[in-house]
Amino acid sequence: GTSKTIKGLFQSAVGDVALELESDLPNTMADFHQMQLVFVNMVNNADQAMLEAHGGGKLQIKSRKIGEMIQIAFTDDGPGISEENMKRILTRNNK
Repeated sequence: GTSKTIKGLFQSAVGDVALELESDLPNTMADFHQMQLVFVNMVNNADQAMLEAHGGGKLQIKSRKIGEMIQIAFTDDGPGISEENMKRILTRNNK
């Protein structure tokens, strides 16, 4: 089903991927290719961080509806984002 397709698409190279996807999410106007790029980058970043920190780990991807919005959360057991990088994360071109 859909969960297997999503899990295959975002299979972690160095760890387990656990999916908790709400089945009745509404359609959205998001650009598929842009969202796919964001999701693949999230998985790749998690893989890299977990590999560097302790040789692997677990990545959890959850989706749920909150009011009229869809929330997608990526959680891993890597070291997290440094305070310095956290300040830059939502700035244009990360400068």
